[in-house]
Formats: sequence, C-alpha cells, structure tokens
Amino acid sequence: MKRFLVTIGVLFVALSGTAQLYVFSLNGRVQVQHADKWHDVYVAERLQEDDLLTTEEYGYVVILDRNKNKKYSIQSHHPQTIQSLICSQGANAQTLPKEYIQRLYVHLLGYDTEGSDEGQGSQGIRYRSESIDLSIAHALVHKSTTKKVDFLLLDQYTLEPVRQVEEGQRVIFQIENHTNLPLYTTIIDRDSKGEDCVLLPVSKIDSLSDVYLPPQATIRLATLPISFAPAGTSDELTLIAHSDPFNASEVLRMVQTEMANPATHDISLEEPVDMGYVSMKYIDIIYQP
Repeated sequence: MKRFLVTIGVLFVALSGTAQLYVFSLNGRVQVQHADKWHDVYVAERLQEDDLLTTEEYGYVVILDRNKNKKYSIQSHHPQTIQSLICSQGANAQTLPKEYIQRLYVHLLGYDTEGSDEGQGSQGIRYRSESIDLSIAHALVHKSTTKKVDFLLLDQYTLEPVRQVEEGQRVIFQIENHTNLPLYTTIIDRDSKGEDCVLLPVSKIDSLSDVYLPPQATIRLATLPISFAPAGTSDELTLIAHSDPFNASEVLRMVQTEMANPATHDISLEEPVDMGYVSMKYIDIIYQP
C-alpha cells in the first residue's frame, strides 16, 4: 500500500509541473506544427511542448506559462520543438509572481475583471522594486548609452533604412538585441519642444512595454507603423531595454521631474543597480513637395 501511495504522489508531482503554454503576443508570421499540420499561430492559442514552432526572419512570439509562472520570448528561423526553445533560455527566462501571471492570463483571454473583487485586488500587486524605474531614469538623464541594443527606422514599404523622414511618411522600427538576455523594451520620442511620449504600445497592465525581445535577435515591428510631424523639426528617439519589466510612464515622470528641477531633484542611486541598456538617435523631419 505504501508503494502504491508513493507512485501516485510521484505521478501527481509530474502532472502538476506540466506547462500550460499560451501565446501572449506575436510579431510577424509565426507557425506551429500540431498533429502533423502547420498553421499560423494566433494570440491566446494554447500550445503543446512537443509542437514544432518557427518564426519568420524578423518575427518573434511571446509565450506565457501559467503553471510555471514564466514568460518566454522566442525567435526560431527553423522548426524546433517548443520545449527545446524554452529549455535553451535556461536561467534567463523571466519568472514572475503567480498573481502577476494570473493577471496576464485574465488580460490575455479578455475577461473583464473591472469592478470585481479579484480585479480590484490585483491592481496593487508589486512584482519588482521601483529601483528598476529609477535606474533607467538615471541612465536617460546622464545619457548612458550602449551598443548592446540598437534600432533603425525603415520605410514601411521599401524596408530601406531612413535617416531623415518626410512629414507623414510611415516608418517601422527594427530593433536589435546583442545580449544573451530577453529584454523588455520601449522607444521614447522627445520632440523639438522637449515633450516626451512613448512610441511603442504599452500594456494595459502597469504600463509595461509589450515588446519583449528574444536574446541575440533582430526584430521588425511591421504591424506598428508610425509617422512624424511637423516638418522642419528634429526629434530625439531613445530605445530603453531592461531584463526586468519596467513602468515606462513612471520612468518618464522621473526624467521630466529631474529635467525641470535639476538642482533640487537629482536622480541618484543609493546602491549599484542594473541600469539596463539605452540607445539614442536623432531624426530630422523634412517636407517633401
């Protein structure tokens, strides 16, 4: 009887550790082979570990594992099993508190928790220290740039790099991650008046960036074209990337406070903190008759 109970216990542990994989977001064409048939992946689709997955050259997919409280960013230019792609990330895979993963899961499937006890209660969850936001703001104020991340502006239709953009011209971002870490990222635009805005979309959850870069990957945000105005001005574009999720709105608030009151509100760090990666570029907006 004891041997039987031990067997059942081992079986239960194995089952409880099974991955529950869902597509959280994707960019470009992503395909999966299930039951010997290939199809295009869609948001909220449930995947199996033994499914084969492939992405187009500049595409990627973000997968949420509800059971193991992990979030993976994956790029694969040739078919590989999802299990092997996840294993290849090793210790670099992002682990988040169970409550936060649950919020992502609810957001993913479109359940409206507004007004419910669960929805109200989850709004105050803190999954990392605000020192991350502070360290990024410090890097921005002091223009601590790096080549470990980079980005280009490409014409939406020709995909040619552009250094000047015409007023109203539609362009897309190509972002390069030269580190071995998956990185959360966003891009901030400072116009000629000194006003800042976040160009990439941010999640409805805690203002976190939706763009979660795979390690050692180059992606093109083909589905997120933007345009600039007015002509005759110059904008400063800044790519921010960090291995931990950060609040883009809070980072901007800290930077704007420091720039407005440099003598009274210096951004200082009490202890060494990873400031992430920052890359800056200037673009001129021109009028083309």
